[in-house]
Amino acid sequence: MVLLEYGCGKDKAKGYIGIDIEPLKDIDIVADAQNIPIRDKVINVLFTDQMLEHLEYPPLFLKECNRVLKVNHTLIISIPNRLNIMCFLRWMIKNRLSVTHDHIYAWTLPELKQLISKYGFKYIMHNVRTHERHYTLSSVEKMIRKVNKRIIDKNLIVRFEKCIEL
Repeated sequence: MVLLEYGCGKDKAKGYIGIDIEPLKDIDIVADAQNIPIRDKVINVLFTDQMLEHLEYPPLFLKECNRVLKVNHTLIISIPNRLNIMCFLRWMIKNRLSVTHDHIYAWTLPELKQLISKYGFKYIMHNVRTHERHYTLSSVEKMIRKVNKRIIDKNLIVRFEKCIEL
């Protein structure tokens, strides 16, 4: 089984081939997201964690994902949840829909599903997680989390399956 993590930075997942645009320690391949230097249809699982929202043109990366993944194999994308309270507050204060200042895009789950489906993938499942690296939840946010977990969660982890060739 060939596992690929694109945009792994310094924290490459164990057992994965690590690709990043930066030549960091433990990176196996230095490459741009729009030109992944991997042969067609050889990857079983392609994982990207907190990377898609930084790309200027995500569709080019999604086309590359379709190209390198085998049919009926898995694309796992973790992104910030645009419905997260921090994203909402940033929008209210600065009129910017992102969780941090360096994100170019922010999506909700339905928006991400619609985008990904255009590039030969079908939605399988999703989960949520709180990503504590960016900020610490206040007691108010913890209270809101209990009331509406789906909206407050910081990250969406979504699994897609390649269903067609582009």
